[in-house]
Amino acid sequence: MSKKLFSVLIFLLLIISGTWYFFFKEYDFTISFKTKVAPGIAYNKINSWEYRELEAINFNEVSLFEKLEQQVEFKNSYYRLHWTFSSENDSVTKVSTGVRGTNNIIQTRLKLIFGKAPFKEIIEKEIRQIRETISADSQLYSVSIDEKIISPGSYCACISDSSETDKKAYSMMATIDRLSEFVLNNNLETNGRPRVQVNHWDPEKNTINFDFCFPVKNPEIKPEDPVVFFREITPFPSLKATYHGNYMFSHYSWLELLNHAQIHKIDVSYSPLEIFHNNPETGGNSIHWKAEIYLPLQK
Repeated sequence: MSKKLFSVLIFLLLIISGTWYFFFKEYDFTISFKTKVAPGIAYNKINSWEYRELEAINFNEVSLFEKLEQQVEFKNSYYRLHWTFSSENDSVTKVSTGVRGTNNIIQTRLKLIFGKAPFKEIIEKEIRQIRETISADSQLYSVSIDEKIISPGSYCACISDSSETDKKAYSMMATIDRLSEFVLNNNLETNGRPRVQVNHWDPEKNTINFDFCFPVKNPEIKPEDPVVFFREITPFPSLKATYHGNYMFSHYSWLELLNHAQIHKIDVSYSPLEIFHNNPETGGNSIHWKAEIYLPLQK
């Protein structure tokens, strides 16, 4: 091969590479990390994240717990972050972020080539903080998937409430005294551990409607109350998990169960039952608090 032909080939290669880089490459750059939580947990963390040095303009859900798009601003320039969440196995999730400027693509990519792109350093820093926060949070609880099992049934005195999913514990704290007083004042005999039966869970809106309940023995005369009511929680086939940690994070176990069900092609319903083994008011290290979680199998 002559030097002239070789030079022409190199020139053509540079033209093709440059054309791809400036006009066809999907993202300006990508960042990936792995985390030992379910995709839904990482998804929710990022969807609610408050950036330190970027301003989030909007969020567009592409596919629940799988893809998410954000538009952010840094010094009057706009960038689109395309997040993807994929399970590598039951315990590891890969999170990837494709970053693309929306102002002047050629100028943005030239800055990246010549190392004059402070926006890249800021975005990398923000994503590093997200990764570290997810990792730190995961040390505060643990979830183990147990088996398919029939959930326990119970007759209960309950208070119904609605809240954001991650605010469930606050709603419980606001109503536990009312429920306890009702049981005590009416001389009801307790018959099991406190529990939450979720009636409706909307993962897209991050909201739930649930009944917070104390199991009691069915009284012959049922006292009336404008807030407290009686209900039967019937047993159901379920996928069970054991949760340890602060009950503020117990909904993470629902997402771990959903991920396990998806990987193993198990059809489930979005109405988990939680049974709490510890009383947070007595204190102690919350990492030892225990709850049993039952996610119904679809019939």
